[in-house]
Amino acid sequence: MEIAFCIPSTEEEKEIDISSTGSVCVTPASNDQLTLEEKNTDKDMLTVEETAELLRVSKPAVYKWIRNKQIDFIPPAINNGKGYLIPKAQFEARLKRMEAYKLYY
Repeated sequence: MEIAFCIPSTEEEKEIDISSTGSVCVTPASNDQLTLEEKNTDKDMLTVEETAELLRVSKPAVYKWIRNKQIDFIPPAINNGKGYLIPKAQFEARLKRMEAYKLYY
């Protein structure tokens, strides 16, 4: 039996599909995960390490946010197994506040 990771395009496709060839299509467990179409460019995406450095937190903190689905992310299964990718745009407001704080103090 072959297992493939699929992105559902319709509500009906969110079920697990077993085709006549015996392959299994597994859809994401949550709609919180991003699809490849939502991944614009690498400059808009951050690794776990880059996110931790940018936000001045530890890597385990970023992994905890991912595990608890507190931030948007692209899982390794979609990213060719190269680790999580995190859209930078979701942190823009926080980064602006951090910059304003730096300028004030």
